[in-house]
Amino acid sequence: MPIDAIRLQGSYSSAELRIPFGLLFNFGLVLCRMTGLLTFIPIPGLRLGFELHRLVLAVLFTVLLMPWSGQTDRALYSLGEMAKIALSEAALGIGLGLCVALVQEGIQLGTQMVGLQAGFSYASTIDPTSNADSAILQVLVSLGSSLLFLAMGLDTVLFRFLLSGLQAVPPGQFTLTTQHVGAVMALFPQLFIDAIRCSLPIVAILLVIDTALALLSRIQPQLQLLSLSFPLKMLASMVLLAYGTPMLPGAVERASLRSFEVMQLLMAGQR
Repeated sequence: MPIDAIRLQGSYSSAELRIPFGLLFNFGLVLCRMTGLLTFIPIPGLRLGFELHRLVLAVLFTVLLMPWSGQTDRALYSLGEMAKIALSEAALGIGLGLCVALVQEGIQLGTQMVGLQAGFSYASTIDPTSNADSAILQVLVSLGSSLLFLAMGLDTVLFRFLLSGLQAVPPGQFTLTTQHVGAVMALFPQLFIDAIRCSLPIVAILLVIDTALALLSRIQPQLQLLSLSFPLKMLASMVLLAYGTPMLPGAVERASLRSFEVMQLLMAGQR
């Protein structure tokens, strides 16, 4: 007989709770999707990866999204089918999480290039997302881009995508294809393009400073101008970063639109 409900018997004969199997199965599928999503989303102050606090957030988001998830049509699944469907939902969540995480990775990579060239790599601090020693400039830009993501209201756009995705692709209806994988992988080359666009002007100016000081030191060896290269490069990089800070919201917006297009492709439904 198909299992359509789970019956819990209490200590008294009248205390009986019947939970539909479809409801529990849908809850597990939405939880797999939310867990995969929150594993890679950079949340300020929280570590990346599968942690307890992220699992708690995934359960809370699952409870909030359950009214829009619908119900499973079939009442009986084999263990193989259940594992396959759960892995598909987890793959969808991981793809969505990577799309959101890659919004600021390009900017962080460009900042790391600037910090390495300017000498900020000597001053390190603890990155709150990974608990590893990172350049202070990279940590500041990471936190700033995360706050910009929230200040620009992109988090509400993300929640709307999740709601519309549950309606377009109900739990158990997603099938991973090569088109989905290719769309997510296409974001990685854009990461390096964003990094080069952010760092190339500053790195080029720092290279000009190094070349100029090297030529002056060659002409006048007694001046010892190379000892001034370190403070001059740090000062120039700070001035250029301050001048380019107003361009940061535009870079975050462009990267977010690109990621949201891929997310829309992932949650467009199966035709």
